[in-house]
Parts: sequence; structure tokens; C-alpha cells
Amino acid sequence: HDKNTRTLQNQRRYLKQASSKVWDEVMMKGYDTFDDYTILLVQFGYVACFSMVFPLVPLLSLLNAVVQIRMDAYKLCRTRQRPIAEKSGSIGVWDNVLQLMVVCAVITNCSMIGFTSLQLRINFPGLSSMHRALFMIMVEHILLFIGYLMQVIYPRIPPSVQRALARDRLSQSRHEEERRKSDERRATLSSNGSNGSSNGR
Repeated sequence: HDKNTRTLQNQRRYLKQASSKVWDEVMMKGYDTFDDYTILLVQFGYVACFSMVFPLVPLLSLLNAVVQIRMDAYKLCRTRQRPIAEKSGSIGVWDNVLQLMVVCAVITNCSMIGFTSLQLRINFPGLSSMHRALFMIMVEHILLFIGYLMQVIYPRIPPSVQRALARDRLSQSRHEEERRKSDERRATLSSNGSNGSSNGR
């Protein structure tokens, strides 16, 4: 009788586990950040490169981002497996792609101002096409140099965070050193105790 009861309880437990939402989630597609990063970078490229041509692009991009946040939240919660949390110090290779897109945006905007701006022709009527091109190249180099200076002057990790990380590393190394010394003392005491007992025998 006890055996049958135990079997029934196990079967109920297995049925309950089989109807769990975990199994539905296991069958879902895994979450990959590649598509999300690609969409955001394309959107950033449109804003950075072509806002001068169509000034409403930033507003449309903002509206798109607000909608995209909710769509991504729904996708993460309802249609994908739960992503496994991983430590990361940055966005990886996407940071280099963003830097490249910033350079392309500066070159694109300077080129459009140089070759299509009526205001430039009105303010500088004596400039030929060649002089306008050289002027825009000079402005583009100045802007890129300013961007480089900003990166050098203002580090990615603030000094306060760098100091806190250094303190953490120092305390961790001290803790490991104390633990190592404690283990050595314990090993020495246990070896002395075993030697004393063997000598007593």
C-alpha cells in the first residue's frame, strides 16, 4: 500500500513538473544581442549622418527607441529563453563600430555642408569648389582632433571609480595573503602534531 501511494505521489510530481512553464521556456529560441545592437547602430547612423538633411530624424528615432524598449521587454519576457548573466566591462567590439560611425558622421556632415550648403556660398562667395572642399577637410580634421582630445582628457573610467577598484584589488590581495598564511600555519601545526604523536609512540 505504501509503495502504491509513493508511486502515485511521484507520478503527480512528475506531471506537475511536466506542465511547468520551464519546459515551454526551454523550447524557446535563445536570446542573442547581435540583432538588438545592429538595430541600434543603424538608427544611430541615420541620426548622426543624416539629421542635417531631415531634422525630424532625432525625434522619430526617439519615438522608435521608446517603442523598441517595450518590444524588447516583451521579447525577453515572453518569446526568448532567460539570458544567462555574464560580467562585461564594455560593449565589446560594438564600441569600435560606434567610433567608426562617429568618424563617418563627421565626414558625411562636413561633406554635405561643403558641397550643398547655400549659406556657405553666401557667406564666402569667393570660394571655389576646390577651396570649399579643402575648407571642409580642415574643419573635419579639427572636429576629429577635438573628439580625440576629449577621449584623452576625460577617461572612460572616472578617477573615483579607478581608486575604488584599486582599493578592492588591494583588500582582495591582502585577504588572499592572510588566508594563505593561515593555511600554512594550519599545515605546520598539523604536521608538528602528527610528528609529536609518532614520536610518542
